[in-house]
Amino acid sequence: MASKLQSRQVIQFLILGCGSNAIFYILFCRGSFYDAFTMAFAVSNTQFGFMSTVALTVSCLTYFIGGILADKIHPRLLVTISFIVTGLCNFALGLFPNYGISLALYAIMGASTTLTFWGSFLKLTRQFGRAVGSESKSFGAMEGTRSVFSIVAATFAVFMFSQFNNSVSGLRFVMWMYAALLIIFGILAFFAFGGKDESSEEDVINQENPFKLLVRCLKDPNIWLVGLMAMGGYTVGSVIGSYMGTFGTTAFGLSVAIAAYVGLMNQWFKPVGNFTVGWLGDKFGPSKVILFLNICLTIIALFFIFLPKNTSMMWVFLIVIAIEIILTGAFRGQMYAPMRECRVPMNLTGSAIGFYATLIYATDAVLPPIIGRWLDNLPMEMAWRNIFIMLAVFGMIGIVSSLIFRTRNRETIAEVRAEEIEARNQAKQVKRA
Repeated sequence: MASKLQSRQVIQFLILGCGSNAIFYILFCRGSFYDAFTMAFAVSNTQFGFMSTVALTVSCLTYFIGGILADKIHPRLLVTISFIVTGLCNFALGLFPNYGISLALYAIMGASTTLTFWGSFLKLTRQFGRAVGSESKSFGAMEGTRSVFSIVAATFAVFMFSQFNNSVSGLRFVMWMYAALLIIFGILAFFAFGGKDESSEEDVINQENPFKLLVRCLKDPNIWLVGLMAMGGYTVGSVIGSYMGTFGTTAFGLSVAIAAYVGLMNQWFKPVGNFTVGWLGDKFGPSKVILFLNICLTIIALFFIFLPKNTSMMWVFLIVIAIEIILTGAFRGQMYAPMRECRVPMNLTGSAIGFYATLIYATDAVLPPIIGRWLDNLPMEMAWRNIFIMLAVFGMIGIVSSLIFRTRNRETIAEVRAEEIEARNQAKQVKRA
């Protein structure tokens, strides 16, 4: 894919890929540092869950507004602000302030990772896809870039965390490391992205009234379906990824240090799915791939309901977690790609993504306090059974939505597939000439 991009576009792609992983790391590193967080901030499972809920509630409330911003403001400003503000918040969190200040910092990060960043980031990814002739490849390669960066950065962070004698000091190092990385990415983004939009194929800035953009999204059944089919598999992968560390310690007897390395499996195995899925999306179409992945992730959630919770099952747990991470990496590399299969125009991309994201990530805001209460108040086996039953239900929502989407868009999907095949064939002929 890189051979089809200009050198400046490659630099922009790498900044976005690496920075878009770093910007979310502290918000979503529960899988590696769950117990360290509760100790450092002196909070219960429920309180820690509420910290995440504050950030993710702000995110859900600003996804659509952020999508509109992405359709109206150049990404240079949005991406730079997002990286630097989130970096400063990570630094402040490393001081382990009181609970009230921590909630405020989580709220600010909820806005800086969503309002000013997410819609712009995904819109740029679509534009890269247009440059290489395949949005499936662009989304897959972007997720792969994020994951490769995560392998390096998160593995180093966990290694350094394990070198400290107490987990509080180790967690502070991790937070300040990511703070420094984000500020560097912010400075690089400011200079890498020009002040002028470089798109040539069509106007990517939408002049419509924001209310009309919202109405267009609300009235389009396909936008609802893409959001729901993505919400299903995303929720299964997100919850398992966030709680795999504490699942390992409470159900299978892992130590806190080993649980941090189990959390690292998210980074080690995800690129396998990220890079493979671009090829699969090209070959079979993104909506078919998402249907298959929703089915697989739902089966894994059902499997964990019945898996005995004792130390003898530790290796089974680790093997299934590795498979789940690969599937989740593949899913995240394609969950926005069906936009092309239902002909979402480029100048509506930000608004559509904002609407999708509100549906997809709403569960990130709602579920942590529920899961926290179950873990605090229910017997261990009952708590985990409730969690995985809930995830299986979300997986079924994704499966049903995928089937409906593919049925109602059968002809358009076939047309898009034919167009992409023709475009690739033409590109090959030009290259040979």
